[in-house]
Amino acid sequence: MAKGKRYTKASELPVKAGRVYEVWVEIFPTAAQLAKGDTLRISITPSDAPHLSPPLPQMQNELGGVLSVYHDAKHPSEVVLPAQR
Repeated sequence: MAKGKRYTKASELPVKAGRVYEVWVEIFPTAAQLAKGDTLRISITPSDAPHLSPPLPQMQNELGGVLSVYHDAKHPSEVVLPAQR
């Protein structure tokens, strides 16, 4: 998928059960200051409820699904965070 097409209606694709897909997850900007030794926890969900509740037809398609995040040698995953020193 072209870089400029991420997070748009044009980038929406059907998914098949049991198949692994690469997905870019947009994290909205925020500010936090972490002290040395602190940890950061990230929670990934299949929607942005209640902030961006989808229209009813899309919501019906999202019911009953299972979200799996693969993070092994075959399916590397990463979180990229900017840091200031």
